[in-house]
Amino acid sequence: FAGSGTGGNSVGGFSVGTSSPLVAVAGSPFAAGTTPVGLTDEGTTLYVANAGSATVSAFAVNALSGGLSPVSGSPFTAGTGPVYLEALAGSLYALNTGANSVSGYSGSGLGGLTPLASSPYAATGATAAASWTWGADRTFVLDGTGAQVIPMVRTVGTGVLTASSGVATGGTTAADLLVSP
Repeated sequence: FAGSGTGGNSVGGFSVGTSSPLVAVAGSPFAAGTTPVGLTDEGTTLYVANAGSATVSAFAVNALSGGLSPVSGSPFTAGTGPVYLEALAGSLYALNTGANSVSGYSGSGLGGLTPLASSPYAATGATAAASWTWGADRTFVLDGTGAQVIPMVRTVGTGVLTASSGVATGGTTAADLLVSP
């Protein structure tokens, strides 16, 4: 699957063909929200971060054809500028780059999404969220200037995130994060 970004507001579905590298799935492209840029799946469900409409779309994936059908209630409200998605242990998280926050949902893998308690979670001190990375029970959000990393602990069982104060990176141009074991 591929998001169309700023042009088409849709998601293209493809299968790997025997004579052609990629073959468009019947019905593709599939309408999504404005500026679909981030994708993740849970096998039977595809989630799309729609940066321009502050939503997350959910689609059921047809196992035989690869076609997409919107899930009931989709699209789901997110913060401003959701760009990156992460599915983890029955929860889905959207990094809202324009809102300095992370939206959290339960129901990941089942299609429909329900906001987690107190979602969205503020990335304390961020001027704008730029990137994130995940560890087993926490996420780390890089602010838009690259000057600090905001740690957020994930509560096992509920999926709720709790942010701590940012930690300075020592610079102002960091662009990405990596958690090393």
